[in-house]
Amino acid sequence: MTQDAVKGGAVRSGAIRSGIVLFGLLVLVAAYETAIHPTISPEVARAQAAVSWHLAQQAAESLGTGRGWTAVTIDEAEPNRYALTLHYAARPNAPGQAEADAKSVVGAMLCQLALAGRHPSDERTAIAVQAQLDAADPPAPLASATYDPATDQIR
Repeated sequence: MTQDAVKGGAVRSGAIRSGIVLFGLLVLVAAYETAIHPTISPEVARAQAAVSWHLAQQAAESLGTGRGWTAVTIDEAEPNRYALTLHYAARPNAPGQAEADAKSVVGAMLCQLALAGRHPSDERTAIAVQAQLDAADPPAPLASATYDPATDQIR
């Protein structure tokens, strides 16, 4: 065997090792991306959205109407994000009433999530409620309330 043949074998062997190492790095990067940005099937996403919508409906229905508001509508219901609107036909009489009512809607949503076995703080679930006066044209915002999963507080 000549010296050139030995060098050629070493070069091919080094290239193969480099290729294996490179492939291993690509697999690690792909695994990292999957862990950071997991993908779910469209069917699972639709099912999760349907469950989220149902939980928001249950929260709205548990409140009914009262204290001056006429309805609670669902603007968005995703597994980790809920947005609802509290509708008033007339401006509430008591100062701060719209904010207190918006906070009660957030509380009802948290209650429904807990009843469903969810953990809003651990799951970083955002909940926002906007109270609005529908008699105004366009509807005027009265107050808002949110759930902050980082502090586990309604604000």
